[in-house]
Amino acid sequence: STFKSPSDVCGRHNRVAEKNGARVVLQCKLYSNPVGNRAVQEIAAGRTHQQAHYGVVVTNSTYTTAARELAATNGIGLLHHTDLLQLEQILRMPVAQ
Repeated sequence: STFKSPSDVCGRHNRVAEKNGARVVLQCKLYSNPVGNRAVQEIAAGRTHQQAHYGVVVTNSTYTTAARELAATNGIGLLHHTDLLQLEQILRMPVAQ
C-alpha cells in the first residue's frame, strides 16, 4: 500500500510504500539539472521520521557526485524513474512466504 506522508521534519512531502512488512519512503524530483545533496538529506531525515526500512530519491534527471557519495554513506537509494518497476528487486526487499 502507499500513502502520502504528512510534511516531514524538513517540510517536504514524501510517499510511503509498504509491502511484506517493509516500509519505503520515496521522494520524487522532476528536475532539468542533476539532483544534489539536499534531496538525499531530506529523504534520510524522512526515513528516520517515518521509521522506514528504506529511503529512495527518484528523478527524471541524474545525480551529482556529492549526492551519490552522501547517498552511499547513508544507505539511500538513488533511482531514475524508469527503475521504479524494479523497486523491490533493486532494494532486495523481503518477499512474503
